[in-house]
Amino acid sequence: MPRKKRKLIYKYRLSTMVWAIITTAVVVALIVAVILSVAMNDGGDDSLTISTSDLSDTAAPRVEVVEEKNTELKKGTYFLLDNVADGQKVALNLETKDTLELPNLTGYSVKNFRDINPDYLILEKDGQLFSYNVKKQELNSQAIVSAGDFELLIADSSISEPDKFLVEQYKYSEANFKSGMVWELNYDSVVTYIFDAKKHETTIVRNAEYGACHKLDSKYNRYYVWSCGEGVGNVLPLLTVDLATGATQDVLDSQVFHDNIIDSRLLDSMYRVSYYDGYFVSTSSVKDNMGQVAVVDARTKDIIVRKYEFASDALAQFNSIAVGASKQFIFNDDDNSFIFIDSNNVLMLKTNDGKIVTVNHVPSNNIHSVYTYVSDGKLYFMNTDGETKLNILDVKSSEIESQIPVNAVSSFGYWKL
Repeated sequence: MPRKKRKLIYKYRLSTMVWAIITTAVVVALIVAVILSVAMNDGGDDSLTISTSDLSDTAAPRVEVVEEKNTELKKGTYFLLDNVADGQKVALNLETKDTLELPNLTGYSVKNFRDINPDYLILEKDGQLFSYNVKKQELNSQAIVSAGDFELLIADSSISEPDKFLVEQYKYSEANFKSGMVWELNYDSVVTYIFDAKKHETTIVRNAEYGACHKLDSKYNRYYVWSCGEGVGNVLPLLTVDLATGATQDVLDSQVFHDNIIDSRLLDSMYRVSYYDGYFVSTSSVKDNMGQVAVVDARTKDIIVRKYEFASDALAQFNSIAVGASKQFIFNDDDNSFIFIDSNNVLMLKTNDGKIVTVNHVPSNNIHSVYTYVSDGKLYFMNTDGETKLNILDVKSSEIESQIPVNAVSSFGYWKL
């Protein structure tokens, strides 16, 4: 081929390549312009919306992002509900009436549910005890103690220190354990600890065999001990036991109710004992003899015992009301009044100068008396009358302020955050 013709072919090929590059650049520029136009649509919206209506069936499905549900309790006052229909534990906000599930507590049983506004909960799950910081709403996953075969774990709060707990590990015979004949006084052996929830430390208590019902007073290194048992209930005498020395001190027996008595042990079993939020209350277990009530302030080192007598009119009023065996006898130190609760009655007993002078009767049906809390001038209690309700009663006026239907059959506390 001649040289001149070959040069023309080179020029043609070069020209074709240049035009191809230019054409490609133009196409790319147009595509970029279209994308920028879409992105800047509606006055410069920062979001980029891509339609999926023209995508084929083989396109990947859109992933929906679900916001995580907030389960943190905010500042407020709460009544804690257990055994709701779906098995959850729920916090009822008493101001807003809103409820919030507490998934961190689901599956655990609460051992110290009687405590008013606790700093810590002691929880049990799968034979292990755990602590839960109420203020921080944090569960400590490190077990306090674990139960072995045929063992039962008991935990109860201290009277005097909100971060201290009595933890007991009871060992039973295999026969008793499997038969269901298991209670605190029917054990073969027991190991007792004091648990410091703030430090998450346990200390073994030596020589802790007492054979009676008891309550820890960790600040003053002692137990309060009283008689109890099947068919007996909780009765006098009430005494303290020093944890270090084992020395005992009498606190209250039936002599406080009688001027002339030869042996108080003959009458002690006739006087019941109940504990609530730092106070022991004792009175006759026979309604017709219930003319006096004794109160023990267990919050102080030097134990204070006070006695209240019914004024004649108040006693006649009390005896005229058909009440059953008391499930709760509470001393309210806000106004030195008493609250008597059985299955169908709430009695508000007002005092003046060491005497019970008035009795206000609040009838109710099927009261769950064990789930009862007194705080800031209010009595909170649950009852079932067709449906289960939380009752909020003003202590001063003895009137029920509100009733809130609740989908639960028990409670595990009253919290003020």
